[in-house]
Amino acid sequence: MEARDVYYSDCNAPWTICRYKDSLIDWDRAMLVLGKIPVGMRQHVAHVILAPGSYAKKKQGIVAETKGPSTAFLSAMSIGVAAHEFSHILDAMIGSRRHGNKKLSDSPKWIQFYQNDTMVPTSYVASTLSNNRTSLVEDFADSGRWAMSNMARARTQASNQPPHARDGSGGDPFSFQNRTMRANLLADYSANWTECQSQITGYRKLLEDLIFPPGGRCTGKAATSDAVNTTTGQRVHGMVGAGKHKLRSVGVAEIVPADWAMEIQFPPYRAST
Repeated sequence: MEARDVYYSDCNAPWTICRYKDSLIDWDRAMLVLGKIPVGMRQHVAHVILAPGSYAKKKQGIVAETKGPSTAFLSAMSIGVAAHEFSHILDAMIGSRRHGNKKLSDSPKWIQFYQNDTMVPTSYVASTLSNNRTSLVEDFADSGRWAMSNMARARTQASNQPPHARDGSGGDPFSFQNRTMRANLLADYSANWTECQSQITGYRKLLEDLIFPPGGRCTGKAATSDAVNTTTGQRVHGMVGAGKHKLRSVGVAEIVPADWAMEIQFPPYRAST
């Protein structure tokens, strides 16, 4: 396995990508996709692992898996898959910050967003039905996948308009109210998107300002594990990755999740790429 530190212009700390030699995903693809994820979401990701091709074949049908703040991509790495998996990370890490021992998807607010709608975003979410109840964890993550598309499209549209035409009031074109006015951009994806609008706009209400921080730069970084000497088994500080020591040296605050958020195992993602 090879590990690389990857730097992006929006943060002084690197992201560590670990790739097995027979991975089905190449370096260029991984670095490109990770860089397209907004920094406020990306900064909560500790490790990105490009799993062995042999493991991907054994787990046929699974495209990615997430445990705590780390994601392993098996057979594909796309922006949509990354948005789903990294939404899991935010579900636990931001949930632990706001609700103590609860994920965002377990919060009364999210349950209400879910109950307000008559549909869920994708057939994959519907397939997770158990005892007539959708998996709220997967519902949250795929709502995030749709919401990320909506946010990106709305912000691109606002940026491409002259300042005086960006909204009807002359106010901030990126304010939540004005961005939400452009929510019908999702009609390009599905004629029935309004049937799950509460979940999509709810995700945005909970996380959009965090995902797109003011100034467009990271406000912290989830620390990676220190490298391990294969001979002694001891951890070696500073060899690779944005560990605690490196974060301090570059002046980036460490994002520290609750213990349970570090260990939570999310359902493997079996959706299309």
